[in-house]
Amino acid sequence: MGICIFFLYPENAPGNLAPTWVAISFERGLGVRTEFLFLAVYGGLLVASAAAWAQPARSTVPTRLEVDPSKLCTLEGRTVNARTGEPVPRVSLSLIGAQSGVTRGGRSDENGNFKIENIPPGTYRLIGERVGFLRQGYGSRTPGGQGAPLNLTEGQYLKGLEFRLTPQGVILGLILDEHGDPQPYATVMAYSADGTASAGIASAGRMGGQAGTGAASTATANDVGEFRLAGLAPGRYLILASSSGRGAARGPALGRGMAGRGAQSGGEEEAPLPTYYPSVTDPAAAVPVEVGPGQEIGGINITLRSGSLFIVAGRITNAASQDLSGMMVMLVPRSTRPGLFMNRGAAQVRADGTFEIARVAPGSYYLLVQRTGRQAGPGIAGKVMVDVAGADVSGLLVPVTEPVSVNGAVKIEGQSEGASLQRIMVTLIPADGLPVGSPGARVADTGAFKIDSVFPDRYFLNVSGLPETVYIKAVRLGGQDATQRGIDLSSARSGVQLELTLSTKASTIEGTVTLDDQPATGAYVAVLADPLRPERSYLNKFAVADQDGRFTIRGLAPGDYRVYAFEEAPAGLARDPGLATPYERHSVKIDLDEGESKRVELRAIRRETGQP
Repeated sequence: MGICIFFLYPENAPGNLAPTWVAISFERGLGVRTEFLFLAVYGGLLVASAAAWAQPARSTVPTRLEVDPSKLCTLEGRTVNARTGEPVPRVSLSLIGAQSGVTRGGRSDENGNFKIENIPPGTYRLIGERVGFLRQGYGSRTPGGQGAPLNLTEGQYLKGLEFRLTPQGVILGLILDEHGDPQPYATVMAYSADGTASAGIASAGRMGGQAGTGAASTATANDVGEFRLAGLAPGRYLILASSSGRGAARGPALGRGMAGRGAQSGGEEEAPLPTYYPSVTDPAAAVPVEVGPGQEIGGINITLRSGSLFIVAGRITNAASQDLSGMMVMLVPRSTRPGLFMNRGAAQVRADGTFEIARVAPGSYYLLVQRTGRQAGPGIAGKVMVDVAGADVSGLLVPVTEPVSVNGAVKIEGQSEGASLQRIMVTLIPADGLPVGSPGARVADTGAFKIDSVFPDRYFLNVSGLPETVYIKAVRLGGQDATQRGIDLSSARSGVQLELTLSTKASTIEGTVTLDDQPATGAYVAVLADPLRPERSYLNKFAVADQDGRFTIRGLAPGDYRVYAFEEAPAGLARDPGLATPYERHSVKIDLDEGESKRVELRAIRRETGQP
């Protein structure tokens, strides 16, 4: 089986977590083209077909490295069950160089012991995976997390590593129809109730998460309605069931409209609705299921509720100069629950600008107009709010807006023109938090970039891949200072200029993190601009403490910050730094001058108590 994995700006992980819809076209011969819309996550991945993560780790070196044998390093340790402390045998291990790209592989023996030799000095992450456990990094305080960096000096022999692997959580249950009979082949999904649908790092495909849904795990009920959701990290999950089969709604995307084809005449029809545990259709009424490390939770039974399905129909307006045949409309819930932004219906726009989405469940939605095709870009073309309650929605007028292009330039003060800037990625994150339309562009080595197909709206700036020695000194939009106020394109004309000025006089914070007076390996360190403002989120930096509890964060702008250290980061902290506010009294306030370096000693905030 082949695998297709799209890594979207991983150099920005874990800070850049804003997702976007991506249109992908496949040629199937005879001129037939199939298009898919995927919900992808920056700093994460999108898996279209999965079969690779379970392969044994292999030692690969992309380029030949000439290293003095006396300077090569060795790692030695043992893989153990984080829950019981017992050895875990036959764990596949991958040691990945943070900068060099060098990869070494190994496997623990029947007693969990392992040794990896002939490692060039440098900084690495050690990743372990085994069936029944979360794919996890060494030193991770968060089950399924990326883990702590391992800093190896010349000739170092690092022994005594205890690699604690978290066993997967499992949810078991039964799907019933409204008469109490088993509902075969229903689709069941688990979503993180805290917005961090995680099934271990970079493992959604192997663990059962479904690409494009944000689900942590997905399963299909068997012929008697039984389901098993596996590969779950500890946490709280919302369980959603949707019937499948002939004549029933399919998965979470209820609406199905086709260009040139009408929906079922008469509009309203009765059908099973997407239903959350414990058998409710309103996401706000869903009750999370809490799963501990390696815990198997049974008895999660859901009775599918039936209700009326409706038609949402309307017409695209203000589109005289645009190609309507390349547009699609989709419904996305205006949900207050994190992780539930999945597509609830889609239809191709007809040549005359009309559209019709059938089989839509009652609810409050955004109706989004999406450009599709090879030249679509990630941006949306229109957005209106729609409420479906007890009747078809018809005559809906949806204005679309000509996309704008943003012409950009990046310059570094004091550095000669033509300096390499190719790793830098500039992304615009929608200020309304809607997980669609996050356009971006990579910077050329000349410093120029261009972001096409941008929906006129308000955005927050996200810049990834910056050299560690620089910081963003100034942001100018259309010749006006935008350093502190975000990127407002709501009334912009195409070709607006976005200028980023970088300075090589970046500041640095370094230090150590302890827990119970011991080095807090894998502790999560957050340096957040003070006061917190979403328009300045690009100033925030994150790091993970190494095997000795040490960390270094470079590339900081001068200004006021608060530094936090967590045994485990609050779910979604990188995406929403405001989640750190309850822990402010345990942070350290630091004022940085340009080019200044400061050291700080931190005590990790405990997961259970919220106290150091």
